[in-house]
Formats: sequence, structure tokens, C-alpha cells
Amino acid sequence: MSYKNLDNLTKFIQTQWRKKKFQKEIIEWAKNEFRLIHKERTYNKNISFAFDGLGTYGELFALLQYPKSKGSGSKGGCAFDNKETNNDGSIKITREIKFVSLDGSKICKNKLCETKSPCFQTKCIECDGTMFRHPKDSRWGISAKEHIKYHTTKYKLNEYILYKSEYNFIDNSINLQCFKIMSSNDYFNNYINNQYNNGKGNTCNLMPNSWDFYLSAPSELFNIDIYKDGSIRETNWYLNNNTPMKVPKKLILKNKKYCNYEYKEENDIPDEGIEYDSIISFCSIKKKSHGKSRGNVSRK
Repeated sequence: MSYKNLDNLTKFIQTQWRKKKFQKEIIEWAKNEFRLIHKERTYNKNISFAFDGLGTYGELFALLQYPKSKGSGSKGGCAFDNKETNNDGSIKITREIKFVSLDGSKICKNKLCETKSPCFQTKCIECDGTMFRHPKDSRWGISAKEHIKYHTTKYKLNEYILYKSEYNFIDNSINLQCFKIMSSNDYFNNYINNQYNNGKGNTCNLMPNSWDFYLSAPSELFNIDIYKDGSIRETNWYLNNNTPMKVPKKLILKNKKYCNYEYKEENDIPDEGIEYDSIISFCSIKKKSHGKSRGNVSRK
């Protein structure tokens, strides 16, 4: 066997070992969530247990994805979530890590009640109703000020690693996805600068599967389903992927006001969407409230 083939084999074995170690940690996380889901279903006291404190797990997962990286060593958010350094101690790259669950509070459908309940609680604690609305409106919170301050400096805040989990009630599995957005992306930078310059608040609330999300050129690093017995089904696992996801057809048709991509009929857009580089030059940022007051917010 040649040195080149031996080197490739060694790299392959190391990659598979890291993948096995990483997925073992994901399975342990999921097992704990399944336990907390059961707890939430049985307590019925309007207290949430499942998918809480995800930030720490996101940082742990990132360390396993990037074995040469280090954690922040901070509990107060005063350090970069993940970083790599050169031999002389200078910063090579820093990353912000965000983890969001789409299984947040649900709302009782009884018009006389509309009480919020934890996602997995079986009935409304106020009216015993069993019909709920699931808003699915969780967002990744990105600090506009910190992005502008650090991404073009010696601190090299180059990447945002975004995790998203969602429970599948049909087959009782947890879907976990991971995406990477580059700080240098033009649309992403304009989106953040727009918030910084025009918004009342500092936070960009980036919603998964939204127009702003797809136009920020996210690349999918993995997409897996984890089951209660510890088994895993992979849809995608490519941690070094740098290819932006296609912009979905439904988003293009829904946002014609912000996309002047020329097509004759609906069928001209493939069902799976359009390649990012083919459409981004035709798209613009949506006008929105940019963190301005939402008016009265109910505490029901």
C-alpha cells in the first residue's frame, strides 16, 4: 500500500471514529429528551421539561464537529462559543453556536381559554381541553452589534453554526439538523446591518426555513432522526459541506414582491427549488418591524 493510500485510509478511519463519537453524544442527548418528554406528558402542571437549556448541547456538538476547536469557558456569554487558534496562540477562527427547538409552547384552541401549555402536556390545565395550536415560531437570536464588531476584526467571527430540533409525533422521533452560515455572506450581512441601523432592538430573530434564512446561504451539515431505542436514520451527514441549500419553490412564489426572478409559469421552478447562486441576485430583504414594539403581549 502506498503512503498516499495509507494516509487516506487513516483519515477515513479517524473521520468514522469522530462520527461515531459524535453520534453517540447525540443519542445520549436524545435519550434524555425522550425521558423529559414523558415527564412533561405525565406531570400536567404547566411546567416545561423537554428541550430546555439547549445552548450547552449546541456548544458540545460543535466541539465534536470541530475537534481542533475549544469552548468558551464562560457561563455569562462574554466569550466566543467556539474557537480555533494557531500555534502562536492567535485566533484562527471563531464561531457562534445557536440551538433552537421548534417544540415550544402550544395554545389551547378553546376560544374562551387560549391558555399556553408545554408542548407535550396532554391537556389544558385550565379547561381540560385537548385541542391545541402549535405556533412553531422559534428563532435563532443573533446579536447584530456583536456580529458587526467581531466578524471583520482579528477575532474572525467567520461562521454561525445553527442547530434545529423538532419532534415527529407520527413516528415518535427527534429530528436534528445543523446548518452553517458564513459571516461574509452579503445578504446575511445586509440583513444584520439593517437590524443594527433601523431596528429598535439589537437581536436578529432568524426563523428556520424563512426567506432570510435561505437567502443567507445556509449549508446543511447534517440531518438525522433519532429514535427512542437509540437508532439513527441519516438523511444527510456531510460536516464539511459548503454548498448553499436550494431556495424552496414555495418561498419564491410566496415572496414575489422581494424576488424578481423571471419565470413564465409556476412549473418553471423545480419542486426542490432553485440553486442559490442562480437566484440571489434577483432577491431583496423583506421590509419588517426589525425588533420594534409588538404592542400588548398577553401573559395568559
